[in-house]
Amino acid sequence: MKRTFTLLLLAALFFPSCTAYVHFDAIQPAYVNIPVQYKKILLINRTRPDAKRSIDKLENVLTGEWGKQDSKASFRCLDGLSQNLQSSLKNYQTMVLKDTNLAGTGNMIFPPAMPPRFIDSVCAKYGADIAIVLEAFDTDVISKANGAPVLLSPLPLLNPLAGPTFTLFSRVKAGFRIYDPKNNDMIDQFTLSTNYDFARMNIPDQEVLLHLPHALQGVYENGFMCGNDYGYRVAPHMASRTREIYRKGNYQLKMAYRSAVVGKWDDAYAIWQKNITCGKRRAEWHSYYDLAVYYEKTGNLNLAIETAEKGFQLYGRRPLLYYSNILKDMKVEEKRVVEQLPDTLK
Repeated sequence: MKRTFTLLLLAALFFPSCTAYVHFDAIQPAYVNIPVQYKKILLINRTRPDAKRSIDKLENVLTGEWGKQDSKASFRCLDGLSQNLQSSLKNYQTMVLKDTNLAGTGNMIFPPAMPPRFIDSVCAKYGADIAIVLEAFDTDVISKANGAPVLLSPLPLLNPLAGPTFTLFSRVKAGFRIYDPKNNDMIDQFTLSTNYDFARMNIPDQEVLLHLPHALQGVYENGFMCGNDYGYRVAPHMASRTREIYRKGNYQLKMAYRSAVVGKWDDAYAIWQKNITCGKRRAEWHSYYDLAVYYEKTGNLNLAIETAEKGFQLYGRRPLLYYSNILKDMKVEEKRVVEQLPDTLK
């Protein structure tokens, strides 16, 4: 076993991979297709527990101060969503109803959908095109002691920490609905959760246990990130895309790789273009692959697919076929980008 590991280590040192990673920015379309003409979004909080429900009263007793702070954390969640939507490629105008927290379930069970008449009236009142409503929400502070997650409460007797070594993190779960009053439609219903490690705030786990405000701070930060994450589902954004390119086959491929890494893609393109007829089979199909990456990077997906497929026809190398299929998926995403940002690819 040791001999095998040693050989693998030596192979990695003396025979490095013939590919390397490059990164470039591309538009990531939203999963949800909001009508392109909509610009103003109203954000509503509907997570206040129903005081008449006995189960909500029991939860408030067990969770103590953390349960009382769910309302503040839920508004932080809407703040995170608002920031994301405003900074997206759609530059949405958003408004959070800060003074309103409508009665819901107070947990992760979605309440009945809001009446169309209410959505229509509240959107008309604030001049909004659509409403995104936070309708399910829950926060926990969790201890992982000896690998077993345990929900914590401010009440000491309800904190069964097993052993002297444990770590703490907060967990926020949220459920959103998007209402379109003009079409009397619910565009989306989605739940997500995020975890926040208190180590990010440089707060020792023991100190979090002793000082409740530190735990609440982590819950608020996590709530903000949870809402921010949902924004990527709702609005298109610029995202970093990672691709492999080949740097071995001949010296020209090494030069092209170095040019791409420092951002001189046109210089790399000129090298790859000449290298597809260099007479060395390995270098030629590598160059076809790298050319397809260049065309994707510059936004010409049709030519990228054509180049990858031509390389596969000539040399029969599977990586070219796999990459052409990836590019076809990107072509589907490009259609969604055109739908969501019609002026982007004109």
